[in-house]
Amino acid sequence: AIAHVLPPLFRSQEIALNGRVFTTSLAAAVATGLLFGAVPAWQASRASVTDMLKDAGTSTTGRRRWRSAFLVTEVACIGVLLVVSTLFIASFVRVTTLDLGFDRSHLLTVSTLHGYQGTVEDVQRHLAAIPGITGVAAVRNGMPPLVGMVYGGAWDETTIARVDGRAASKVETYRVTPNYFAVSGMTFQRGSTWTADDADAHPIVIDERAARALFRGQDPLGQPIVVDDIKDQTFRVVGVVPQAFERGPDVETATAYYAMPPNYTPSWVGFVLRTSAPPPSLVRAVEASLAQIAPPPRTSSGEGVHVVNDAFSQLTARRRLNAGLMSAFAVCAILIGAAGIYAVMASVVAQQTREIGVRVALGATPGNIRRDVLAAAMRHLALGLAIGLPIGGWISRGFTSLFFKVAPTDASIYVIVAVTLAGVGLMAAIGSARRAARVDPIVSLRAS
Repeated sequence: AIAHVLPPLFRSQEIALNGRVFTTSLAAAVATGLLFGAVPAWQASRASVTDMLKDAGTSTTGRRRWRSAFLVTEVACIGVLLVVSTLFIASFVRVTTLDLGFDRSHLLTVSTLHGYQGTVEDVQRHLAAIPGITGVAAVRNGMPPLVGMVYGGAWDETTIARVDGRAASKVETYRVTPNYFAVSGMTFQRGSTWTADDADAHPIVIDERAARALFRGQDPLGQPIVVDDIKDQTFRVVGVVPQAFERGPDVETATAYYAMPPNYTPSWVGFVLRTSAPPPSLVRAVEASLAQIAPPPRTSSGEGVHVVNDAFSQLTARRRLNAGLMSAFAVCAILIGAAGIYAVMASVVAQQTREIGVRVALGATPGNIRRDVLAAAMRHLALGLAIGLPIGGWISRGFTSLFFKVAPTDASIYVIVAVTLAGVGLMAAIGSARRAARVDPIVSLRAS
């Protein structure tokens, strides 16, 4: 039932009520209530009726210390939760904003098409005739970007090396048509793609990672290299593209692209399609067009038409779930923290009504009272953050493998948490400060 209510959640079909988790959560809630209810009850049981009558309207030093300790502990715990939550959220933001090396928007792929009629060029022309398709490129030796990790596929890994043997790099190789870079949205850092007439000259395009490994700052354009899987053939570098995360944000590999021969006919060729309309709206049209020239795809092997953005969403689903849950926890922590700070400060102000009245009677201004209350609140916040932030950083080290391009030592995370919690605490304390500033000394002294 939960899976139907929350279909967008990662692995939502597996979500169910776990008896052990429910029992543990219930026990923790009851224990928390008993623990935090026991302290006031213990204090009340030790109080003397005579002392209570004498100290009516005042607060004892012991009670102030308990409230201070509670407030500092609360801020520290919230700080820990916010540090971990913010790291997860920052990790997800960096995943979704990562430059993958190609433009995944408005991109469709046809995976591992086989048994089609005609050459690769024939299939390209056939697909390009579909309304809404603005470009078609072919790729072999590997799956089109992102879809292989989700729907199944294989990659061709080999080693490329300088002719002089001074450096080598393990790469994933793709045999592509010259327009592959334009259709997939890759930009050249150096050089450019080849033309159909250049195919016999064995051009090759490498990414920046392979360029760094092979040439270490030298200009790679025009440099000869050899490919382990292709004997007795020398390639020349004609272009360098940014590193492409074709298997998703978490998989970093060096990549090389070389020319697909003209009139190429072998099976297991994929296609990348750039669209002018939203890609999901063209899936059926592409499938219908393919049905005219190829047998039905074997969906169990990952064949078929796929939306690249959908594949990216599935690859990042776990991170989205983590970020969503942590965002919800962070919001709850902030709300609980604001309510807790306000409640404790309001209680302190109420217990200090007589003291505040005396100060006002002796000449203290409302501004002085507000500043003192806010200063007390900020001292508690500062102490709580000084305790909570290091603990949060220490706990976050256990989640390092789940973070993406963000470290538990990232200072900006702690600045964000400190500023956020300080701002929330300050806003919560302002209400108590205003209430304290409105204390009537005559009323408070009469009440005492």
